[in-house]
Amino acid sequence: MQSLVRLWRKAISGAPDLSAGILTPKMPGRIVFLVLWGYFFLQLLNVYYIRPHSTRLFVCLVSVVGIFALQLFHCARRTRSVRARYVWLTVPVQVILAFLPVVLYHLVWGSFSAFPAASTLLLLPAPESWTMFGAIVGGTIAAVIGTSQTYSSATYIVISGILTALIVVALVRLADLVASLHAARAERARLAVEEERLRFARDLHDLLGGSFSAILLKGQLAQSMLPDRPEQAREQLDTLLRLSRQALTDVRATARSYRDLSVAVEASAARTVLAAAEIEASVLVSAGRLPRELDTVLATAIREGVTNLLQHSAARRCQIEATRDGANVRLMIRNDGVRPAPDADDGAGLSALAARLAGVGGSLTAARSGEWFQVIATAPVDGPVPVGPQTGATVSPGVH
Repeated sequence: MQSLVRLWRKAISGAPDLSAGILTPKMPGRIVFLVLWGYFFLQLLNVYYIRPHSTRLFVCLVSVVGIFALQLFHCARRTRSVRARYVWLTVPVQVILAFLPVVLYHLVWGSFSAFPAASTLLLLPAPESWTMFGAIVGGTIAAVIGTSQTYSSATYIVISGILTALIVVALVRLADLVASLHAARAERARLAVEEERLRFARDLHDLLGGSFSAILLKGQLAQSMLPDRPEQAREQLDTLLRLSRQALTDVRATARSYRDLSVAVEASAARTVLAAAEIEASVLVSAGRLPRELDTVLATAIREGVTNLLQHSAARRCQIEATRDGANVRLMIRNDGVRPAPDADDGAGLSALAARLAGVGGSLTAARSGEWFQVIATAPVDGPVPVGPQTGATVSPGVH
């Protein structure tokens, strides 16, 4: 008794060793299988108790075995596609087998019509399923009246049939629900892995694209200066080494998910990189102190904007402004020298950046005006505000 008490306390306390086994994907199906076999043997016992002879016994056994075989067919998940095509045949056959001994020999036994009633609720659409269920129950009542059953026997046959049908339906629905739950969890895990892959790809593109572009630029400058201006080439190489170390730090930070960046620091770094490319840079940062996540996203936007500028334009002037407008912060990156034809990857970086901004409740717009290209990122300072669908990047034709 004490062991049973301890087991009960563990059950009601939500002990993981009990709940884990119950909710495995195959357990509800096995329970349904065992319950169906249990009711099958009860049906055989009921036939034995009415003691039919010769031909009557054969008809009763054919009825019980046929009904049970069809019920297994109706409840098995593997036969779902097949039974959907033949439900118009299998359910009527099951009903005929259930009432065949009644019609031929006026023989009834406990819950003889339960499986056909359960099949109608499982396989037929509402309200037809409940209409058929009511018709089977009505037929059962008429059968027990027509065979002159005692009041207690008639009550038992009708109620046991109804309860058996509802129990079978509930167990099958539970098994389907658990299977669907596990399938949904597997799909959710797959989507989470896919989302993490996309996030990591965005991090590599957004955080490292600018660094590698600057490294390439510095290397080209050092190469061009080396024959005639070795000292200046050495300075460019020193800068290249510093950028390489920063890129290595970014790689490690990305791998560890430590991606905290600063708008002020990135704006200053962008000014240096643009100056090295002989691009006149105007930088204004007056957004004040920003939340960590928002600061990182906007700093990433500066990296992406400068990377696009270096790769996809022939800019000579660039403006970077980060200002606060009430409860929102606004980042603008504007440059001239827009090329008329887009590269193959145009828009990919901006789309990834738009997804990042949407995660903090912000939006991104990108558009061309004459020879100028402008990217504007806005986001609330106090966190995301759920006011509709996420906003993506809007890129004009022929512009990155």
